Amino acid sequence: ELASAGTLGVLEMSGLSSSLTVLAKRPEGAEGGGGGWVWEVAASHRQHGVGGESLDGALVEHLVRGFREAHGIDLSADHLALVRLHEASEAAILALCSSPSVPVSLPFITADASGPKHLEQTLSRAALERLIEPALAAA
Repeated sequence: ELASAGTLGVLEMSGLSSSLTVLAKRPEGAEGGGGGWVWEVAASHRQHGVGGESLDGALVEHLVRGFREAHGIDLSADHLALVRLHEASEAAILALCSSPSVPVSLPFITADASGPKHLEQTLSRAALERLIEPALAAA
């Protein structure tokens, strides 16, 4: 597929920024006599404030909301729980690159008077796409 493409868009998302680069294919050499093709940058744009952390944050908010609905406990004020949620979100997003769904499992995420609480949820790639759509639209 790449061999037949004439234009290619590359979206790169780092921590707090994203960039979009448009590549155009042209014949190799000044007159195109080299027989091969090279890709050159046709356009580039960088957006600050929207990056991979935005995607992680959207998933963390979703997990916090789901846990609050299931257990009546708000994890957003628990620093240790948030650190674990961010780590689990990063791992889930990475795993969804090669799998249609992944389990998000954080045993002993918190506790209340009745004992320890565990976060157990399955996340699909389609659900993640819906969650991160606003962040991607802003990029």
